[in-house]
Amino acid sequence: MVAKPIDYRGLGIIELHAFSRALHVRLLWFQWSNPERPRNDTELPIDVADLALFNTAMVVTVRNRLKASFNLAFKLD
Repeated sequence: MVAKPIDYRGLGIIELHAFSRALHVRLLWFQWSNPERPRNDTELPIDVADLALFNTAMVVTVRNRLKASFNLAFKLD
């Protein structure tokens, strides 16, 4: 009931765990899509599940027969 939207008689409070995971995956996307971005060399607060979700959701279509670069490698402790 708490996480339901207000229109559906809930309190409209977002599910923090899912929202946090979405933000972590977004950080991975920013790092992958723009490697020249400042502060890309900082350690990201991601875990194995974040990385698995990113790798599962990531689809790259190459139509011009060029190589796609996958240089996204993380060492998770």
